[in-house]
Amino acid sequence: PLFWGVLRDGAAGGEALAEELPVFYGGPVGSGSGYAAARAQGGSLNVINVVHPYHFLPGAARIADGVYVNFDGPKALPFLERGEITTERMRVYAGYGGWAPAQLEGEVAQHAWFVAESGNLSHL
Repeated sequence: PLFWGVLRDGAAGGEALAEELPVFYGGPVGSGSGYAAARAQGGSLNVINVVHPYHFLPGAARIADGVYVNFDGPKALPFLERGEITTERMRVYAGYGGWAPAQLEGEVAQHAWFVAESGNLSHL
């Protein structure tokens, strides 16, 4: 299970947790067959991201108001066990979108993307 890799270091119950969380497509980088092969061999390509609203989780990085990404899995387990966080408010993404320097700006200039205010990101 993909999410197991996030919590595997000493995480009792992590296997069952992994089965509860669907994994969404996060982008074309690092989400192909190479990822599955690396995981099967016990490796990691660091392409799993977990988006959540929990600012207090150790290792969480803020990406917008009320939206955080990733956390230290083993340190987050006590919060889960105490019911302070729920996996229902988390989204797991495999892969990501990435751009070379100035590539995104060029695509925006070509009208390949629309730029808008972020608004409410709680649906992520």
